[in-house]
Order: sequence, then structure tokens, then C-alpha cells
Amino acid sequence: MKSRPDEFDLIAKYFAPLSGEGAFGLLDDAALLSVPDGKKLVVTQDALAAGIHFFADDLPRLIAKKALRVNISDLVAKGAIPYAYSIALGLDEDWNEKWIAAFAKGLAEDQAGFDMVLTGGDTYKSPGGTTISITAFGLVDAEDYTSRLGASVGDAIFVTGTIGDAALGLKLKQGEIDSRIFGKHEKSYLQERYLLPQPTSMMAPVIAEFASASMDISDGLIGDLEKLCKASNVGAETYLPKIPMSAPVSKIVQIIPDHIQTALTGGDDYELLFTVPQNLVTEFRAATHLLPISISKIGVVKEAKDGVVLLNDDGSQLSFGNTSYKHF
Repeated sequence: MKSRPDEFDLIAKYFAPLSGEGAFGLLDDAALLSVPDGKKLVVTQDALAAGIHFFADDLPRLIAKKALRVNISDLVAKGAIPYAYSIALGLDEDWNEKWIAAFAKGLAEDQAGFDMVLTGGDTYKSPGGTTISITAFGLVDAEDYTSRLGASVGDAIFVTGTIGDAALGLKLKQGEIDSRIFGKHEKSYLQERYLLPQPTSMMAPVIAEFASASMDISDGLIGDLEKLCKASNVGAETYLPKIPMSAPVSKIVQIIPDHIQTALTGGDDYELLFTVPQNLVTEFRAATHLLPISISKIGVVKEAKDGVVLLNDDGSQLSFGNTSYKHF
């Protein structure tokens, strides 16, 4: 039986070629990053675990891309341009070199596409299943960092893309939705949206210039809006007919109305949720109308005492028992 490489051989063969300047070919215990004059370093960290964020039989190339992209999504939401990342990779007992090679290929493709480099990390045995933790670094002008804390009453609330695709893609993969409802392309679309987020890095400068508060949607639109409002000490009024949904999601919601909760609270969208001051909305629209990204206004920021309200098309209020995905 062919022996597997040890952790040092793995690093040298598959990950050192991904490293950049200041990483010393991953031969040292740390990296030395240079930050350009006038820039601040934005740091974020997200982890993925087998059975929670991906399935053991998912393609390792796509698992790697998801692990990197969920972090890129956080950077873009802060108005930051992706710069570098480090990775801690926990491998289960049954790992093989073919899996590692495909995983590293996915990282290589995406770090090239997003203009990032690997700075270091760690590999270790993970008896409970594969885990991937990435720390990502981005660059932003010192005065342009956009937190969750800056929304004000009267600001418009926007989201990018469509909401609910990933959550329903997961339900579909788990067999909780009858796949016969969908055509082949619809099924592929939903499952890909779950496994492969599409962070819109071109939005980073726009967020930095116009947004008063911003975050990515990882745990569900409604729950994440509640987090943003709590951080900014405001409330919000949103309108269900304004929330953008893809054709497959709209179809399943029409057939099984209860899945509106899945779409709005299930998570894994990795779209942007942000607020724009009312006096900047026209300029913001002009700056983004040529971007190949759909951007939808879904509501307005209210007083904190008003809470976070979701209104149906008839003006009635919708409420859900759980408003976001919770690990515990």
C-alpha cells in the first residue's frame, strides 16, 4: 500500500506553491505582511466543518473555494479588497493525497481569481471529520472601513443577488424537498448556490464609499438584519415583495409556502446586506447601474423601538419562530 505523505510533505508539495511574498515559502512559523501606506488591514475568520457546511462527498475543489469565498464575502462587506489568507486544515482519518491535490487546486484557482496569496497555516488530524478554518486579510482605506454599527434612521436597506437559494439547495440535497418539483438546471443551480458562494469583490469600493453599515448574509437575511440593527441601535421595516428571489426559490415557495421561512432564515446566501443614507441613494444607484450585479432595495431603517419588521404584500406582518441559523 502506498504510504501517504506526512504533514510537512503536504505543505511543501501542495501549499507552499500558493504562498506569496513574506510567507518564506511556508518554511517559517509566521509571515511578514506589508500594508501599503494609507491602508488598514481588515481581518476575518470563518471555519467550515464536514456535515455542517459541506458534505463528505462534495468535490474537494469546490469545498476549498467555499472555504475561501465565505471569508472573502466578509471582507467585501467591510469595503475591503481581498489581500491574503492563512488556512488551518484538519483532516479526518481517511484522507488521501488525491483529495488534497484537488483541494489545493481549488484554492489556487480562487486565490488567482481574487488576487490573494497564502501566508501560512497548519495541518492536523481531525478525528471528528474534515475542518477548514481560514483567516483572511483585506485592505481598505483608513477612513473607509464599513462596520455593522453605522446605520441611521431613514437609511435605505439593500441586498445583492437573490436570497434563499443556498438554504433550499441544502434542503434539496438532504432530500427534504421533492426533487421532481424542479428541472435539471434548477436543481443544479440551487445545489451550486449552496456549495459555491459568489462573493462580489467589485462591490468593495462601492460599499466603502456609500454604505453606512454593511455585513454579509451568512445566517439568514432576517436574523442578520436583526444583528445589524442591534449593532447600530436601530430598527427596520422590510417588504417581502421587494426581497429578490430566484425562479426556483419562488417556485418552491408557491408550492410549499412554509419554505419562505427557509429562504429568509436558512443562511448560506453570502450576499451583501447594507444601508445607504437617503441623500446618497441616487448617487449610489448611478455608481452601480453598470455593474453585473443585481442590487435590490428591500426596506428602510426605523427607530430602534419599532423593531425589525417584515411586511407582506397586503401590509400584514410576517414573523418566524427562528430568524436565523444557529449552531447551538
